Amino acid sequence: MKRLIKNGLIFIVNYLFICFSSNAQNNISSYQYWIDNDYGSKTYVSVTPTENLELNTTVSLETITDGLHSFNIRFRDDKNRWSITSSDFFYYNELTANNINSYQYWFDNDYSTQTTATVTTAEELLLDTAIPIETISDGLHLFSIRFKDDKGTWSIPQNQYFYYNNLTDSNVVAYQYWFDNDIDTNELVAIIPTQQMELIESVPIDNIEEGLHVFSIRFKDNKGHWSIPVNQYFYKANHVTDNKITAYRYWINDDIDNAIHVSINSPKQFLNLSEDIDFLGLAIGDYTIHFQFKDTSDNWSVVTSDEFSLTSLSVIENEFKKLITAYPNPTKSDVNFDMGESYRLIEVKIFDNTGRFIQQETFSNLQKFRLNINNDSDGIYYIMLIADDKKATLKFIKY
Repeated sequence: MKRLIKNGLIFIVNYLFICFSSNAQNNISSYQYWIDNDYGSKTYVSVTPTENLELNTTVSLETITDGLHSFNIRFRDDKNRWSITSSDFFYYNELTANNINSYQYWFDNDYSTQTTATVTTAEELLLDTAIPIETISDGLHLFSIRFKDDKGTWSIPQNQYFYYNNLTDSNVVAYQYWFDNDIDTNELVAIIPTQQMELIESVPIDNIEEGLHVFSIRFKDNKGHWSIPVNQYFYKANHVTDNKITAYRYWINDDIDNAIHVSINSPKQFLNLSEDIDFLGLAIGDYTIHFQFKDTSDNWSVVTSDEFSLTSLSVIENEFKKLITAYPNPTKSDVNFDMGESYRLIEVKIFDNTGRFIQQETFSNLQKFRLNINNDSDGIYYIMLIADDKKATLKFIKY
């Protein structure tokens, strides 16, 4: 839920509440809200029953005082069951005709040296000014600033750390680099003093072994100050002429022992991997999939990872005693079903969002099966399952 407070009103945007039922569709029929712990002054609102409620309305705050408050809201379904109350804190301040007229700043928590400046009274202030720092020493400092309105109220100070180094007549005179955090093996290179340096040099890596490494570099000025080191990972591989990808493997979460290996019949330098991966053995939930690619010298690449979720299709009706699961949703082409138990004959019918019949399949003596959606059009579809004179309807999205 997002709230925007302005001129005594809270704008509540996109508050989504879903009530799940294992047997039938639940709908939200009303909600109520109240401020702080004053439930006696609650406001009750009825809505057209709906499974998903997008709440976009204004809540009046004209009777509350400036300060910290809590907003409480809960929802009721068509079975007269209330949801758990959702509460959130907010700070209310009547901003009618409120304008900024000055600001002040200071360094290193030394408020006694603060500088105050007045500005043309304005509701919004874009501060674009130079702050003198010639009197502070080189090193790490803290900058603090706050603003005052025309009611004499100061804002909360904003703090920002910064590092100051007087660069007058400062030049880069040398740099040094090293590998794998071993600064004792650093290479120090002196250069002609310059204020700006564009480093284009070849760095020898013949003496480091094949694999993943970290390269570190820093620069020194004519005052003897070193910059913060800059670090970069890189992978050193033995030179292979006309190197190509010959295979890849992937696995779920940390189960690399059961990685799936796939050979590439026609090795290629660039592989556009666009394959459907079978997740039939996975339960509904959140997962991480990892990929590695092997080249002609039998070296594996760095692991590439991505997160994904397997979610069940929305069940609109279910006359079976068992819970039916189907995933993934959304799907590109295939949907995996688990009926909860085996049935002699399962009839499957697919309809589009307008109710037009699209496809029909049958499965025999199965509990789990896979359905391929033959229709090329993306959109919302409905799957009807019929077995033993029972019926279930599920909703899914094809992309």
